Amino acid sequence: MQARRIPLGAIEKDDGSVVVPESRRADGTIRKEVRIRKGFVPQDEQPVYRPRARRAPAETDDATGLADAMGKVSLAPTKLDSPVADEEETKPAPRTPSLQERARQLPMGAVETADGEVVIPSTQRADGTFRKEIKIRKGFVPQDEQPLYRPRSLRQAASAAVTPPARGSSRNGQHSHVGGSNDAVSRRKPRTNGRETTAAATTTPELAHPNRRRHIEL
Repeated sequence: MQARRIPLGAIEKDDGSVVVPESRRADGTIRKEVRIRKGFVPQDEQPVYRPRARRAPAETDDATGLADAMGKVSLAPTKLDSPVADEEETKPAPRTPSLQERARQLPMGAVETADGEVVIPSTQRADGTFRKEIKIRKGFVPQDEQPLYRPRSLRQAASAAVTPPARGSSRNGQHSHVGGSNDAVSRRKPRTNGRETTAAATTTPELAHPNRRRHIEL
């Protein structure tokens, strides 16, 4: 056990100290003896840091967790006829689309492989070369199948045309229309006959021509 703790190339002396003995270089010089302090661990032998979530729990933690889990176990009979269990049992399974529906969802010229991927298979050109297989990502919608963009003004106009009028707007409009008609009737002048207008002009020339009398007097 003690030999394993000694770094590679080091030796332990009789006094218990660990040193790397002196050695000779290629040019003939000698390296000095290197003394290793107690408890030194080389870089390649140091443990790798692991986050707390990935560390293995200690034995004491296991025992404590087991005791806590056993304390939380309830020996009371469970009710199987609870409404939640009935809802889970009666919940329908998710519906799988049929082959026709899946074929409609695929773009034109694409096929679905056995592993569920959608690809456009390779085809041969007129010159004899082959086109590469194209893989279509999940949720891709072709350009001709995408919904057309409508400006906000058109969307608001469409929503305003569909929205019914307010409850009191029709009554208020009706009252205002009636009031306006009454005002128009009251302001309307009585119509006169054409003959009466001609006679009045003939009998009262002074009113028709106010400067005529003044001209005669002069």
